[in-house]
Amino acid sequence: MATVRDLVYLNRDFRKECQSAISSRNQSFNAVLWPILFLAMKILRHNEGLELLASREYGSEAGIVLRAMFEAVVNLLWISKDPEPRVKRYTAYQLYDSQKYRDMTLERKASLHLTNSEIEKLEQSESQFKQLYTDAQKMGEEFGFRPGRHWSGKTLRKMAEEIGWTEWSRMSITYTKPL
Repeated sequence: MATVRDLVYLNRDFRKECQSAISSRNQSFNAVLWPILFLAMKILRHNEGLELLASREYGSEAGIVLRAMFEAVVNLLWISKDPEPRVKRYTAYQLYDSQKYRDMTLERKASLHLTNSEIEKLEQSESQFKQLYTDAQKMGEEFGFRPGRHWSGKTLRKMAEEIGWTEWSRMSITYTKPL
């Protein structure tokens, strides 16, 4: 039977192989696969973060990363149940959600901290930013996205139940809530 240490090393090897295979790939990926690949790599990075925190005996701090990893796994498995429409919805939400950072930046006048050349570059890109904003709003309307709501239109717990992870959901949500 493998020890925890063996599993950690196997996981590291697997992660390195995945990263190597992706970076050395000569062909481009099918656009539908990008969100799935993104989530898979996110899970692997979260796992590495957990290893680092555990190696430094920061177990309680690892709960936040564990929760993020759980969410990424549930998203990945839920998407895989019906990939085409769910990948489209997930991708549309990423565009929609990205605009909140733009809005926060404008509200907080973040440009006050930029140099004149950085402000000039932003002004030159303003038409592209406006187009992205318009596209994001259209996506939001098309899919019915709302600020603060999950991209799937369901709760994470409901998604976990649909993939057969009811107990994992209860455990993850219960034990990783912030204090």
